[in-house]
Amino acid sequence: MLARSFLSATKLAISEEQKDALIRVLNAFERGEFVHTTLRLNDARASDLTNGFNMQWWGNEFSSSTVHCGTIHCIGGWAEQLSGSNLFLRADFNNMNWPTALEELFYPGSGTNTAYDYRSITIEQATQALLNYLTTGWPDWKKVLTSQAN
Repeated sequence: MLARSFLSATKLAISEEQKDALIRVLNAFERGEFVHTTLRLNDARASDLTNGFNMQWWGNEFSSSTVHCGTIHCIGGWAEQLSGSNLFLRADFNNMNWPTALEELFYPGSGTNTAYDYRSITIEQATQALLNYLTTGWPDWKKVLTSQAN
C-alpha cells in the first residue's frame, strides 16, 4: 500500500500538532473506532457512548479550558479528545481566526453559505471530507455529500 501524501501544516495554515491530531482522527475513522449517533449530548443514553460521532456536537463547547471527557464529538472535538489538548477551541471561542478551509471542515457549508444537516453526516462522509482537506486543502463537503447521497 502506498503511503498517502498530506499537505504540510504550513500549506494547511495550521500547526503540526493540529495536523497530527486530524490525522489521528482520520486513522480512527478508517479503523472503525467511532459510531455515528444522532443522540444529543444531554440525552441520558449518550453517556453510554465512549466513541460517538456526530458533526452537530463538538463535545467540549462548554469547557474551553479542559478537554471534555464526553462521548459524542465531531471531527474537531475528536481531534482535541485524541490529542488531550484544546488545539482548536481556545478560551476566546468567538475569536479563533481559523483558516477558511479549516472552518469549512469543522462547520460544513460555512465557507460556501450552504446549509447542511450536520447530524446526518456519516462517518464515511466525514472521512472523505477530512481526507480531502489533508490532501488538497479543502474538505469539499458539497461533492462528498452529493456523491454519497446517490
